[in-house]
Amino acid sequence: MKKSLPQLAVSATLIILMAGCNLPNAASTPTVVKSPGTPGISNLPTITSIAGLTPLSTSTTQAPTNTSAPSLTPSQTNTLPLAITPTLTLTLAPTKTPIPKPGTIAGGISGYPYGSLPALTIVAVGQEPPYNYSYIITGAGKTYFSMSTDYLTPGHWQVVAYDSSGNSGGCTGLVTVISEQTVTCNISDWVSYFPPKPAGIPNP
Repeated sequence: MKKSLPQLAVSATLIILMAGCNLPNAASTPTVVKSPGTPGISNLPTITSIAGLTPLSTSTTQAPTNTSAPSLTPSQTNTLPLAITPTLTLTLAPTKTPIPKPGTIAGGISGYPYGSLPALTIVAVGQEPPYNYSYIITGAGKTYFSMSTDYLTPGHWQVVAYDSSGNSGGCTGLVTVISEQTVTCNISDWVSYFPPKPAGIPNP
């Protein structure tokens, strides 16, 4: 049967379409690559690609790396008050120096040049601070004296006798008083100069 040209074209098109439907879908057929065999382990196919699908990428979970400690910025700066260190001033109580026990001055009275020996005021004056003094009053005609008071502490003393007329005589030189001992001072010098009787000491 003789076919016209248009009919031949249609027939060829149908044949091509039918052939295409019978061909295996190359786009959907996986390509299998076998890895080299390992003794004792069967060769498993490895699917490398499937048309239309993108192989999943291997994701590597990586922990974050801290290169430096986080810098914390306080929201408010607290300014603490300055620490006050108290200054302690230690005042020591004055040390009481015990007062040494007094001594005794004793001696004879002789050479009075103005008649009979009257009553005398005998004064001992300390020559070191605090310059204490001690005195006694003897009776008329008394040729011996002994002076021992709480003020007659160890040290150097000058001993002078005064009569009621202002005449004076004393021991030669200073007397060194020793605690709880008796030192000798003879009043026999009536010609040397002696200081006036201290104010406040009575006449004999």
